Amino acid sequence: YIFFGSDERPTFIDGALMATYIGSTIEGCIRHTAKQKRRLKRIERYADALVGNPASAHLHEKRLVQWLAIGMPLSSSEMKPREVHRAPQTVRILHAPSSPKMKGSDRIRMAIRSLQEKGYSIEYVEVAGKPHDVVLEELQACDFVIDQVYSDTPMAMFAAEAAAFGKPAVVGGYYANQIHMDVSEPLIPPGIYCHPDQIAESAERLIVDEKFRLDIGRKARAFVREKWNPTAVAKRYVRVIDGATPDTWFFDPYTITYLCGAGMHERQVRDLVNAVVEVGGVGALQLTDKPTLEQRFREFCEE
Repeated sequence: YIFFGSDERPTFIDGALMATYIGSTIEGCIRHTAKQKRRLKRIERYADALVGNPASAHLHEKRLVQWLAIGMPLSSSEMKPREVHRAPQTVRILHAPSSPKMKGSDRIRMAIRSLQEKGYSIEYVEVAGKPHDVVLEELQACDFVIDQVYSDTPMAMFAAEAAAFGKPAVVGGYYANQIHMDVSEPLIPPGIYCHPDQIAESAERLIVDEKFRLDIGRKARAFVREKWNPTAVAKRYVRVIDGATPDTWFFDPYTITYLCGAGMHERQVRDLVNAVVEVGGVGALQLTDKPTLEQRFREFCEE
């Protein structure tokens, strides 16, 4: 059974769920988290293998295979960058949010404005609510992308598609400060995965250092072509199916220490967790099987 984020991530640390059909009610958040926990226990009762993300697997009880050890199948052979004429010394930056609020688009726009005020010539392109073909065309034309501000993975689909064109991605997320403790270096895709407060700084480095920008783009493209092509990913799933999964691919949900989730500022996470505990008690976090993690959340919210 393969998990992709919101299907396993606790609702109280999931900006996507709290911004959409769950709404902003604390009661709705509590009900959905309890539903998630029941569903995961049922899946784990029958699943032979689980694939998930250490940054979002808080409600699990069985060990999982890290999804970065498997990869995301991407057909990139036909994705080739094209030259686009623009003013000299101008850098074209693309942002294509599926959900502007969850992706932190306001903070990305602020970062771009701050860089323009510093004198950099930036052609900023934002694509939202357009067909996928339009996004692919813009990926071909840009110098690099800024994916999102609050991601708990260094390379989701948009950043992976950018990599297929040889374009580096700036991806923000609180998990950037912790991923190297949970995931071995060879499994982490090339790119700039940074703390949300470092979006402008990271983009500036790609603007001023063309050699670095092109090098990251080449490495990202090689990564997705060699490691995330459909055949390579399928072979790894075969290893899991055959019971030949290397021990280094596994992680234990009882060792999770990450608290900030995805799609939200850490201040919002604190407020939401506090509200859940106030309305439903600490048991509403559905972490009674993990008292250490439960306590970490309580201390985090008291900071």
